Amino acid sequence: MKKKQCDVFLAYFKQGDDYDSCVEKEEDSLAATISFRDQMVSVVNHLDRIAKAIEKFGAKDTLLIDAGTHCISFYGPEDFINYLIENELATEAEIFDDEEEYDEEDELLLGFDGDEIPHN
Repeated sequence: MKKKQCDVFLAYFKQGDDYDSCVEKEEDSLAATISFRDQMVSVVNHLDRIAKAIEKFGAKDTLLIDAGTHCISFYGPEDFINYLIENELATEAEIFDDEEEYDEEDELLLGFDGDEIPHN
């Protein structure tokens, strides 16, 4: 099974910073709270769509997730990752020059934090 990596970006940074940005752009506390709620609903909807895709593609046991402070990366079946990208749930992974991608036989991925990640 061919595998691929992608990055997931949620519309969420830090609860205080995100709420504050709503407070700054809205006219009052109610509007700010509704705006922040809407942002959180969009994050929940995004994650719900990813969860449904994991189910649809049977990827729950083959998907590797690397979630750090500022980045979420998925490594899993190519058809699943392509589906996420095509449906704007993820973006192509940014591979830096000092990182290696998986080889032709899909035996090992070097990346995330430079660690070797064995494939399932």
